[in-house]
Amino acid sequence: MFRISLFFIYTLFFLSGCGETRRDQKKMHFLHKGNVSYKERMYTDAMRFYREAIGIDSSFAQAYNNLGIVYQKMGRDDDAIKAFTDCIAADPTFYEAYYYRGNARYEIRDYAGSLIDYNTATGNYQPVSAIHFGKGATFFSQYKYDSAAHNFELALTANRENVETLINLGTVWLFQNKFEDAKSMGNKALFLDSASADAMNLLGMVCMNQGDYQNAMIHFNDGLRISPDNAYLLNNKGFAQLMTGEYDQALANINESIGINFENPWAYRNKGIWYLKTGEDDNAIRLLRQALDMDSLLPYAHFYLGLAYLEKSQLSEACEAFSISSASKETEGEEAFRKYCK
Repeated sequence: MFRISLFFIYTLFFLSGCGETRRDQKKMHFLHKGNVSYKERMYTDAMRFYREAIGIDSSFAQAYNNLGIVYQKMGRDDDAIKAFTDCIAADPTFYEAYYYRGNARYEIRDYAGSLIDYNTATGNYQPVSAIHFGKGATFFSQYKYDSAAHNFELALTANRENVETLINLGTVWLFQNKFEDAKSMGNKALFLDSASADAMNLLGMVCMNQGDYQNAMIHFNDGLRISPDNAYLLNNKGFAQLMTGEYDQALANINESIGINFENPWAYRNKGIWYLKTGEDDNAIRLLRQALDMDSLLPYAHFYLGLAYLEKSQLSEACEAFSISSASKETEGEEAFRKYCK
């Protein structure tokens, strides 16, 4: 229900000094103009200037790197990956590009490639905390909680008061059922930043996982007052309302969440649960399978899919779903498999 956010550290280098040739002077001129445009958030101009620099020197690694950063800032992750790859081809020791490419690969869910790039950058790029943060986010997205927690803890050693790292470590602990530890991280983050909607989201999820929906709603509503368009808060609030039988309000919040972020599989899972609870089993199956197409490891999606198949008396399909849920050590899935499939 909470997509961990990857913290990007953008560093645009202003190379000092002019070359001895007119060619070097021209490429440095365009690099500088690109950097100025980037700082002023004039991204189209920045891209044009970096391309001008590359046109003058096709092996200009810094220009490729900066172009990739602009692409990434604009959400053009595939173009960013190509630019960073071109940078590395021009200079294999340009380790910043491995880190940035790792970030971009994370965004397109190429987690194996992301980890390869982060590992290549490790020991060669500073700050190392940024690499550990990236690795933590990547492991979390693969539900490898121990490795995620380890890397977020390493990131915290460099900055004990980094709010985003505190929230993400707390989220990992939440998924490990370490509720008091997760709550502690959320409270510390909120102490450092009283306007952190993500910290309120974390605290709400802790309450919700403990069955305390009343306080969960308080945290979600507090967060939404600060960040009304936060798709994850809306989705989590909708799920809490599902669990308390407030179906109309739940659907409204889940749909609003999807409208803001249509790439969140948790929202489709929750909408599938809504269909299940309101007796629309075919739509429940459709939405739950859509969520699983987006994330085949999505927690409890197989369990609810099994329930939907069970409602349609499709026992074979139900047991297949319950089996997958059980193999993921989901208590409800284990119980359903024992009850219906043995």
